[in-house]
Amino acid sequence: MVENLPRINDQGEPVVLLLTGEGKGKTTAGLGQILRAVGRGYRCAVFHFMKGVKAGEDAALEKLGVDVYWSGPDHFMDVYDPKPEERKLIRKFWEEVKGKLREYDVVFLDEFNLAVFTGILSPDDLKEVLDVPPYLIILGGRRAPPELVELASVASEVKLLKHHYPKVGAMRGFEV
Repeated sequence: MVENLPRINDQGEPVVLLLTGEGKGKTTAGLGQILRAVGRGYRCAVFHFMKGVKAGEDAALEKLGVDVYWSGPDHFMDVYDPKPEERKLIRKFWEEVKGKLREYDVVFLDEFNLAVFTGILSPDDLKEVLDVPPYLIILGGRRAPPELVELASVASEVKLLKHHYPKVGAMRGFEV
């Protein structure tokens, strides 16, 4: 934790920002919060759930001194039918994440909402860590269940109006 900086929340409880919805921009918004916090001197980390693929933003985050972690596997998981070994991988990653949280002021748990949607994690997993730093926890991912929304201090839904993905796929520098 950075010394001599005001806490994001003076009550000592973390602020939980939840970003969900079917639209593009959840991860981008979460990373914007990380960027703002880094600019103010806060110690930040991004934990990617449900994937182990390094994207363009990860290289930039590392250049800014943000610690970035991936749960694996090296492909995007089927959220409707995760394999048993993928489930074990995510649970093991969560245990590692819990051990690192106290090192940071601000964390982004990217695709955490999907990990809860799949049943690999639960809202109770988040409740376990709400009594310790960090002071801002950002939750990202589609399909956030109502229990996570209820736990959040701020919840935003990104609505899809239009997307080029079905025609051109993931574009380097835009989606990855």
